[in-house]
Amino acid sequence: MRPFHRVITTLGKAVRAVHFDKRPVHLMNRLLSNGLEGHQEGSQSQEGGERARMEMQVATTPQRGASTALASLAALVLVYYTLWLVVTPLFDDDLPVQAFFPPRYYAIVVPVAAGVVLFSTVTAFVGITMLKAKGKKRR
Repeated sequence: MRPFHRVITTLGKAVRAVHFDKRPVHLMNRLLSNGLEGHQEGSQSQEGGERARMEMQVATTPQRGASTALASLAALVLVYYTLWLVVTPLFDDDLPVQAFFPPRYYAIVVPVAAGVVLFSTVTAFVGITMLKAKGKKRR
C-alpha cells in the first residue's frame, strides 16, 4: 500500500472508533508510534508506544468544562449581538426590552475598534519578530 493510503485507512479507523467504540486512542498511538512511512497493521514497538502515549493526552474533565463554558459564552454573545442588530430595530424605542441593549451605534463601533486593535497587534508582533530574525541573520 502507498503511505498516503495507509494514513487515510488508519485515520478512518480512528474516526469509526470515535463514533462507535469511543476509544480511538490506541489507533492514534499506533499511527504516532510507527510514523507515516512505517505503519503496518498490528505492529507496535514498545518504545514508540510509550512516546506516543506521552505525546497524546486525553482532555481532562476541567478542560472539558472550561471549553464548554467558553463555547456557551460565545454562543450567548452571538445570540445577544444578533438580537441587538436584527430584532431590536423592529420594536419601538419606548418598549422596556430596549433597556437591555445599548444604542446600535456601539454595535458597529466596538467590533470595528476591536478588529483594528487586533490587526495592529498581530501586525506589530509579526514585524518585531521579522526584525529580530533579520538581526540574528546578520550576526
